Amino acid sequence: MRLNNQWKGGKGQFKIPSLSPEYRGASGAVFKSLTFAPNVGEETALLLLDDPQYSRELGELNPFHLKAITGMVRTSAGIIAYIIWVVSSRQGHVVDYEHTLNPFESDTTRLLNGISQQTHLKQPGSRTSATS
Repeated sequence: MRLNNQWKGGKGQFKIPSLSPEYRGASGAVFKSLTFAPNVGEETALLLLDDPQYSRELGELNPFHLKAITGMVRTSAGIIAYIIWVVSSRQGHVVDYEHTLNPFESDTTRLLNGISQQTHLKQPGSRTSATS
């Protein structure tokens, strides 16, 4: 049975605590386990990391469309999975975020499995969530 994690708290904005040092100044995308509502429990969310100025602009997009382009590639370092997150608005394309994943890492498979069991994928800082 899928976890019904659709936000039912009314209009609002998700805010996350200060980022750990490994994410400060970074740009791109990362999955994190977070709890938005105690009655739902832990769920996997998508964090889009960017310069604070652009993050605020992205957070103001309402509504926005989030599209995932996925793939895998064999490199000299091994197989890499990737997701290109494409953000657009009514006015058109806004920005792309590159998200690389190690498909053999247990944390990656745990997070992806969590997403597959959820009805929605939240993007903290935004005003909406995508349906998975």
